[in-house]
Amino acid sequence: MMCSTRLICRLPARESRWRTCSPEDASTGAVPFQEAKWARFGNRVMSPTSTRSRAAPDGPMPCRSVKAMKGESMSTLYEFAGGDEALHRLEELFYTKVLDDPVLRSMFPARQPSHVENLTWFTAESFGGPDRFTTGLGFQYIIDVHRHLKITDEQRERFVALYLEAIDEAGLPDVDAFRAAVREHLEFGARVAQQNSHAESDDQLHPIREVPAWTWPRQSEN
Repeated sequence: MMCSTRLICRLPARESRWRTCSPEDASTGAVPFQEAKWARFGNRVMSPTSTRSRAAPDGPMPCRSVKAMKGESMSTLYEFAGGDEALHRLEELFYTKVLDDPVLRSMFPARQPSHVENLTWFTAESFGGPDRFTTGLGFQYIIDVHRHLKITDEQRERFVALYLEAIDEAGLPDVDAFRAAVREHLEFGARVAQQNSHAESDDQLHPIREVPAWTWPRQSEN
């Protein structure tokens, strides 16, 4: 896990873009954060005092002024994917694949009636949709599911490959930025699951304790 120290700034309320602070920020209303260490997980960052992650591209963190954001709104991954209907279709296709796969069969020995629904809830919440996974199951549930599975690198990579196949078969948008964000989300989650599957104690678990809020750079016009 790589850590770096940055002076970052937060734009006024309701803005979600970030960048390295500069002396000119005072005139734009940007509010400087205190210097803090941020733990990096792929393209995510977490504050030491919060497990909620934010997008963190390489190099200086991006930030846009309130003026630049005027008239723009974020289309969440959940909305762009097609909402619950599309994500449920995706998870059903994916679950069918892993149940039949020789590499993953030991992790998924039998179909569980609620598994597709649980996967849909998790993905929807992470992509900016309803928080049903958190309110209905809680993040501890997914930690417990992966404990002691001893996931191998081969299984983790196969999990990702089958999910990407299912995305194509489910007919989710074939847009590069969308697919890249989904893949990053998928690979991050697979590595968290693998780490937790080998943890012999709670101290060895990945530090994330909430469904990660995943975003992407695409803006949509209303």
